[in-house]
Amino acid sequence: SLPQYETPVLATAPFVYIRFHGSGEMYYYNYRPDELASWRDIIVRFLGEGRSVYAYFNNDPNGWAVQNALELTRLVSEALPVR
Repeated sequence: SLPQYETPVLATAPFVYIRFHGSGEMYYYNYRPDELASWRDIIVRFLGEGRSVYAYFNNDPNGWAVQNALELTRLVSEALPVR
């Protein structure tokens, strides 16, 4: 996820690597709930294909990366079936 760049969302390996650099402004960005929900759906799809998913948020000066990572983790956890 990087402003002004379009990256295809597809897996080319048995795992998926997602790097969040912002979508409105590079490195200074707090992801909106709807953006995180969209990424949740993508991650859940890859997990459903049996792939491991690694997602990293850029360490921004405002500390939003931690909040965004925790929120995305919560969203993905809630979307997965209970085992």
